[in-house]
Amino acid sequence: MTPAELEFWRPPRPAARQTPAFRVEFLSPTRFETPPYVRRPRPVYDLTPAPRNVFKSALKTAERLGLWGPAESKRLYRWAYAAVGITDFRVRPVAVSLTGGRTARGFVGWAVYRAFETSMLGEMWRALSAAADFGLGANRPLGFGAVRITPLEGTARPSPRRGGA
Repeated sequence: MTPAELEFWRPPRPAARQTPAFRVEFLSPTRFETPPYVRRPRPVYDLTPAPRNVFKSALKTAERLGLWGPAESKRLYRWAYAAVGITDFRVRPVAVSLTGGRTARGFVGWAVYRAFETSMLGEMWRALSAAADFGLGANRPLGFGAVRITPLEGTARPSPRRGGA
């Protein structure tokens, strides 16, 4: 027997989620599949936390979930590409051994982003909540791409490191 109807309910987000600055922590290895510039026998992956990678992946997930259509997704991606910048990051590459002797490469760490134009902050946070709930990047069924997204109040810079000048 197949379900006839599916209902999805999301609790309301606090108002603090409308801030233009946020931090993404990449908790499990993350990688983003990119179209190759030349024909290759295997997929090509981008191992950077660039805003275009984060938003493209989040918007694809939101489209699959039916949160909005392709036209809205394209509009938000164009806005994010032009308005969201990375202000600081620290990532490191990792390799994970899979069954059959295969190896999956990705990165873990964190990145701080800021929207320099705030006309679509509400839509941005809807996309980021889908990313936080369902992950980012390629190979999410393997458990890759788990992220924690934290809004930053007032500033887009993380607090200074201890012991440093």
